[in-house]
Amino acid sequence: MNYQLLQVPRARSELRCAVAARARPRELAGPHDAIARVLECCELVVDPRDGAVARHLLEVGFWEWWITKAIADCMRTGTICVDLGANAGYFGALFASLGAAACISVEPHPALARRLRASGARNGWPDFEVVECAVGDREGTARLLVRSEEHTSELQSH
Repeated sequence: MNYQLLQVPRARSELRCAVAARARPRELAGPHDAIARVLECCELVVDPRDGAVARHLLEVGFWEWWITKAIADCMRTGTICVDLGANAGYFGALFASLGAAACISVEPHPALARRLRASGARNGWPDFEVVECAVGDREGTARLLVRSEEHTSELQSH
């Protein structure tokens, strides 16, 4: 990403991201996968059935502009970044595009972790690691309950 994207007024940077998002590749990466172009330069593998984060990334090309701007304002090239609860990987993409030395994305949901790995490979991020686990105040095993409009499933997480 060109940091200049975030140096223009918010409405203009949002418009630029939306235009780039609409020009994204149309092919699917796999069953229930789609490609979202975010921040004008990164391609994330997302689940198009996700009516929240993925839909916004597919249509608008960014997530939480004010947080994106705050991270970009304080991050320096060569930083090692951790994204806890990475979901679709938007902040990992932001870190990588801003020149992170490494990005560790922590995501307990197996399907999201798989998509994160696919996004890292698709973008050629050399120091992008996905850790498939939950983070809590003690070691152990927990049940991950995932709810969405389309389905509800329970998964074991370590």
